[in-house]
Amino acid sequence: MKTIAVANQKGGVGKTTTAVNLAAALVHSGRKCLLLDLDAQATASRYLLGSYGEDGRVMYDVLMKRVKLRDCIKETSFGLSVVPSNLGLASLDVDLLSEFNREHRLEMAVQEMGENAFDYIIVDCPPNLGFVTINAFAAAQVVLIPIECKPEAWEAVPRLMQTLRKIVKEFQKPIRIYALPTF
Repeated sequence: MKTIAVANQKGGVGKTTTAVNLAAALVHSGRKCLLLDLDAQATASRYLLGSYGEDGRVMYDVLMKRVKLRDCIKETSFGLSVVPSNLGLASLDVDLLSEFNREHRLEMAVQEMGENAFDYIIVDCPPNLGFVTINAFAAAQVVLIPIECKPEAWEAVPRLMQTLRKIVKEFQKPIRIYALPTF
């Protein structure tokens, strides 16, 4: 199972569009794919499922260890599995401050499902570098960075790369990083 985080702390660069279309393309090519919506705006959830996720069955609850990841999975009409989000995820950074192992909660939840549960997990990250995004990086083998082809969009990349270097060093984990020009 390969986990791909789609991340950039700048908003509006195409993270959700990239994540949703990559996941749909993988399903179309016959792969079993799970999309995790880690953005409190829940755009991927609303697009793929028609609504926000319900409290008690969203990524917030998984990351707070209130429910298992497998118990939150919803299926789309075309075969993509989705774990939705809602606005509750916006408070996760504060809620995780005093928690143990807060950076590895997504990684542990994914591992708990088993190596053969899915071929790919695509993680739609929020537009920041908080605990939610750090969890995505800790769980991922690949980080895909959508970058809008404008000068101000490139300004966000050095900080993102600095964070990724810290993750690689601190967690002793190799991560492949790709940039994807958008728009």
